[in-house]
Amino acid sequence: LLDHQDPVSGVLTSGGRPNLDAFETRDRRSERHFNQIFGPGLPEKMKASLTAFQCFLNVLDVMLRDDESPASAETVFKLRYITLYHVLSSLEKLRNQYEKELGMASRSLLAAMLDHPVSAEIRSGEARHFRNTLIHYTPAEHLVSKLSMTAPYYGLVEACFPARDFPSLQTAVAEHTGRMAALMDQWSGT
Repeated sequence: LLDHQDPVSGVLTSGGRPNLDAFETRDRRSERHFNQIFGPGLPEKMKASLTAFQCFLNVLDVMLRDDESPASAETVFKLRYITLYHVLSSLEKLRNQYEKELGMASRSLLAAMLDHPVSAEIRSGEARHFRNTLIHYTPAEHLVSKLSMTAPYYGLVEACFPARDFPSLQTAVAEHTGRMAALMDQWSGT
């Protein structure tokens, strides 16, 4: 169980386990990758988070785009909505903290994502109650009397978004997932 170099990967191991310090010094490919994406003004860790957001959105847009099964419609909607909510919330924090470090193209793409009407709708005041119910399965007390046992999501969409019904919000969220994925791809330069 002495330290040795794995003949296949070249990673130094200690007692059969990879020596992470040695691995970290070898990982130059991700450094080059992260230097080239999302503009030069952001820290590498932020770029890694943005890459994760980009992956989430693309999986939801590409992998689930053609799922038209009625049995999975509410689940796919829930995944899209919660992902959009959290990505938008994180991008808003990014804009607040790093806007001055971003180039004009990055600021413009970020504005296109955050200032879109569907983004505003997803981040509106009542939308917080909608997101909380999707995650925690317990509606806010003021919503309970507005719910219906016969409506999709028990009428929660109509209770939180008075101008919407489930099909219209479902369509808007699916379209916005695609829009956000495309904008993230454009921003990353991929």
